Amino acid sequence: MNRGRINQGVLLILVGLYFLLRNLGWIDGSFLQILLANWPVLLIFAGIYVMLSRSALWFVPAILSIVLFLMFAGLIPSPLGPEAPYVATPFAHPVDVEAQALAVTFDSPAAHIRLAAGGGYEVSGTTSYAGTAPKMSARLIGDRFVVDFYHVQQLRRWFFENVRAPHWDVAVPAHLPLSVTVRAAYGDVTLDLQGLDARNIDIESAAGTIDILFDESVTVARVELDTAASVVRLFVPEGIGVRVESNAAFVANNLTDLGFTRDGNLYVSPEYETASSRVEVHLHSAVGKLSITRERLSTASGAVQTAGAR
Repeated sequence: MNRGRINQGVLLILVGLYFLLRNLGWIDGSFLQILLANWPVLLIFAGIYVMLSRSALWFVPAILSIVLFLMFAGLIPSPLGPEAPYVATPFAHPVDVEAQALAVTFDSPAAHIRLAAGGGYEVSGTTSYAGTAPKMSARLIGDRFVVDFYHVQQLRRWFFENVRAPHWDVAVPAHLPLSVTVRAAYGDVTLDLQGLDARNIDIESAAGTIDILFDESVTVARVELDTAASVVRLFVPEGIGVRVESNAAFVANNLTDLGFTRDGNLYVSPEYETASSRVEVHLHSAVGKLSITRERLSTASGAVQTAGAR
């Protein structure tokens, strides 16, 4: 077996792979820029190749070639390229006067989201991002004003999603019934629904912290939570009825400690049947934690703001 030819073959495969991925748009021109900026690494690699090509560690250059390729391409963590700084961009979308309801959707591989009530009749706030700019759209569909926030990351950045995820701080008007949908594999979500008539909350998240705050403004809210390993914290003041259906394998909760009655996977608060305002929670999860706080809202709000501070 010609060991030298194996190492040379690996190099040829990686060169061909680079041009193929570039033509497909999976990696960009920054590959060569980073390579040229760190050219001494290639000299170190050449020295290692000369020393080990005829030794028992002849396979190390091939492995090192693959690792360097992945680092230069940005597919694994690397100190070879500087991280792009975050850019903060404000936005404001006036709500159509014909709208009878408001729907806000977040869709991103990873994201940090904070939504709260704002003044006026517009959806406004700030988007902070590094690299590819997130997109947003606003339009009237029937009698609903729909605002979509979405972010499509380049493949070369997938490993950094948890630290390079966009941040959305969004303020919504309080005069319309509200629906919120979140699709994010990872991220922290804070929905401060105080002063809002929240009707439907639908969150899909693999991991992260989810905080949802209600107050007496709620009438009947339905909360759908589909998570893999998230910490979910609900802040619901006393007097509002709460019903939780937990289809979860290994999820700890404090519901019985709060006096909720349990029937199988169903938990019901003492005042649920007579309450004029209700929150319905449907939890689907593998592992994680669900907690409900029923203390004074001012205290609860402060706790969430502290937890969600960036």
